[in-house]
Amino acid sequence: MQGPAWTLTDEYPSLTSKEFLNDFRLAGESIAQARNLGKQLETWVPEVDALTAQTAETCLSLICTCFEVELGAATLLSNMSTFVQCLLSVDGQHNEARDIHGQIQAQYADLAEALAPLEQILLRAPQGVLAALLQRPEAQPRKFQLEFDRWYTPHLLPLGEEALITRLQLHGKTAWGNLYNTISSSLVCTPQIGDTAEPMGIARATSLLSHPEGAARKAAFVAIQDAWRTQQDTCASILNALAGWRNDLAHKRSTKAELGVMDGSLKSARIQRSTLDALMIAVDEAGEGVRGSLRRKAKTLGTERLGPWDLMAPYPGTTATQLTSFDDAMDQIEAAFAGVHPEMGNFVRMMRTKGWIEGRVQNGKRPGAYCTNFPKSRSPRVYMTFEGSSKDVGTLAHEIGHAFHSWIMRDMPLPMTRYPMTLAETASIFAETLVDDATLHHAKSDGERKTVLWEKATSAAAFLLNIPARLRFELNFYEQRRNSPLGPNQLCVLMNEAWKTSYQDSLSEYDPLFWCSKLHFHLAGVSFYNFPYTFGYLFSLGVYAQRAKLGGDFYGAYTALLRDTGSMTAEDLARRHL
Repeated sequence: MQGPAWTLTDEYPSLTSKEFLNDFRLAGESIAQARNLGKQLETWVPEVDALTAQTAETCLSLICTCFEVELGAATLLSNMSTFVQCLLSVDGQHNEARDIHGQIQAQYADLAEALAPLEQILLRAPQGVLAALLQRPEAQPRKFQLEFDRWYTPHLLPLGEEALITRLQLHGKTAWGNLYNTISSSLVCTPQIGDTAEPMGIARATSLLSHPEGAARKAAFVAIQDAWRTQQDTCASILNALAGWRNDLAHKRSTKAELGVMDGSLKSARIQRSTLDALMIAVDEAGEGVRGSLRRKAKTLGTERLGPWDLMAPYPGTTATQLTSFDDAMDQIEAAFAGVHPEMGNFVRMMRTKGWIEGRVQNGKRPGAYCTNFPKSRSPRVYMTFEGSSKDVGTLAHEIGHAFHSWIMRDMPLPMTRYPMTLAETASIFAETLVDDATLHHAKSDGERKTVLWEKATSAAAFLLNIPARLRFELNFYEQRRNSPLGPNQLCVLMNEAWKTSYQDSLSEYDPLFWCSKLHFHLAGVSFYNFPYTFGYLFSLGVYAQRAKLGGDFYGAYTALLRDTGSMTAEDLARRHL
């Protein structure tokens, strides 16, 4: 049992098609134009601190032209990058896609380097100059981001240094992230399940962690651990390189004002540190209740304590005949969405009809699931490996929720649609909760109801125990990395300590190699890729609670909230809509 292959040809027929090659050429031309504009803007940088709204007229006109050129180039690059990443997700050994991906990353660096003078002016210009810029129609879609980004002004380095950093990161942290992606998509393990030992990719083996049989889950876990253990030295090098880069850069940017290694992640998530602290206090206070659910699960599974391989176990008694086909899963999700509003149900049907979902089971696929978006057509795509478990149905609903979020914003200017991770989980977890509650409502047996509640408990443990453990690990790791690189054994100790704090005695053992197997720790573009999920989980449940209160007015209020996620902080969004 598995899901379908997605359709990508409506974006580009292939990497060698005239459509793709034409966009590649146009992106290059736009970057050349941006480079020329950047040189003109560079002459304004030395006097930017003394500019006034009156003396900056010519400069402001240049900035607005830059906005237009940058948006055009970034849209083309993002569209091509999305296409290439989709190909690589399904086949990590797609050599042509890997080569072109490297070229597109180089173009991104060229664009950022060309527009480094623009960043200097936008961050350093007096407030009156920024106010004059925001009076212009071309700048209006960027109003929130331009004002919000001013927090970064004390950490800005001189123009030449900023340009150099942009250029060096292509062959520094970006290259390390690429290496991890190559490893994860090519790594093979061989779970011994009964008399069968079949070599398979990590993505396929990971899906076995939802197998009904405990022996199969443990065999998959052990095989995955064995495979990653062969790469632990390389993965440790990747983590140390990324953290060393970020620590050194934060230190370099702290001349005028202290820049903590986590400050950039908090601003990217658009929350205050006090909000994160309050979140973690609340999570810790609720921890024992969540650990209690794991102990109850262990009893139901007939064991004293769960192993880490049991965290995604399905409700006991689930068999192959109880798995859900992809079509039935889509029927469930469509009906649940339509229960909120017909437009939501129609959206699910469109995703299915247009072939915008990838769910095949095959070797070479990257592990995990995600939703992405093509900015030219404003059309989403969902990626996962679907084998019919209740967890897979939840993951499918989750990613379709993401897709709906981007779809409901498709008529808005692109700069106003860039929402942070903290708010990105709003629609996805809302969708999961929606499908769970619809299933509960229509359940025909006690077993069906318990299956849904079991999955809800699984999600709670993931968001309220596992994700906080990731945050604790990263905070400790980055602190220790200031002194020296950490070896695999030291990283395993840190990970065990983080799991022990979260899970305590609710597990029979921990997952010391989680730092190695979890993609999120190795992302080049963002650090601390964890706490936004817990924030989003709880925030989304708060949004979902409004459904019963608002009744027929809920859909309008819900879509209004989603459409504001690209132009507000998380705190301000909550103040306005909750």
